This record gives sequence, structure tokens and C-alpha cells, in this order.
Amino acid sequence: MNTRLVDSLLQIIESLTPEERIFLQEQLNSKPIQVTVGVCGGQPHIRNTRIPVWTLVAFHQQGADEEELLRNYPNR
Repeated sequence: MNTRLVDSLLQIIESLTPEERIFLQEQLNSKPIQVTVGVCGGQPHIRNTRIPVWTLVAFHQQGADEEELLRNYPNR
């Protein structure tokens, strides 16, 4: 773990104005892919699901188009 980087990021975040913090949180929440300890073995997954990104990539590489992926993995 790069503790120096984390410390630097913490300093930057702490220096943000309230408006900047809200904007940062909105940006983080808008990302469709998450990495969460304890979910999908810590591998990237679709936000708020347990669908690993590698699964969708593998199906796409095997010929599944976007329509088929959406049928098999519908949005909530």
C-alpha cells in the first residue's frame, strides 16, 4: 500500500470546500465500476451488484452483444 499517496490524498480532501467535497462525492458515486473488499473477491464489479466485470468482458469476447448482456444482467 502506498501510504504516502493516501496521506497526500487525505490532506487534499481535508482542504476541499464543502461544495468541492459534495462534487467529489457525486463524481465517485457516478462511477459504474466499484472495487469493494469482500465483494467479488475484491475484483472490479458493477456498482451495487455482485456482477464481476470480468464476467461481462468474457461474455462479450465470446460474441455476446450489449443487448444480450442487458437481457442476462438487467438493471434493478
